[in-house]
Amino acid sequence: MRTRLTTVTVVMLAILSLVSADAVAQRRWPRGRRHARPAARLAQPAPRLGVAAAYDTRRGDFGVAGLLDLPVGHYVSLVPAGAYFPSGTDNAWQVNLDLIFRLRPRGILTFGGGVAFVKGERWSAAESWRTCPSALIGLQPRAKRPILPYVRVRWTFDDAPRTTLTAGLSFILR
Repeated sequence: MRTRLTTVTVVMLAILSLVSADAVAQRRWPRGRRHARPAARLAQPAPRLGVAAAYDTRRGDFGVAGLLDLPVGHYVSLVPAGAYFPSGTDNAWQVNLDLIFRLRPRGILTFGGGVAFVKGERWSAAESWRTCPSALIGLQPRAKRPILPYVRVRWTFDDAPRTTLTAGLSFILR
């Protein structure tokens, strides 16, 4: 009796899973409901390459920066970035690997953080590169246009925290 009940239960669950899968596949959405299937309306974001001007507030230097925005999903991007600040006797580099989030898929506010590798600031040769955490907040529209502006503020938490302001353009890679 117990084996028969188990067999009937397994067969009923299998039939229900097949029937429910077919019902979802055949569902029709009303034409007037734009919010019915948001995932179908949004295309996967394209990777972008960015160039920018940067200002390091601790050093008081202007520099150049670049980034590669690799979308992981509609809300998250993996962004390797770098900045170079030339000066008279000491050149400084900062290379970052950040995870950047958006509140909405097409929102302009971005925030995130990651790890920063910093070089320069008259350190000895033995500690030429330092690893430290960083956080950022920025504005960048998410649109299908081939060129988009962006602005970011980055805080790098080194011995003496630094703030870097970055403004530039990003170009679509597809």
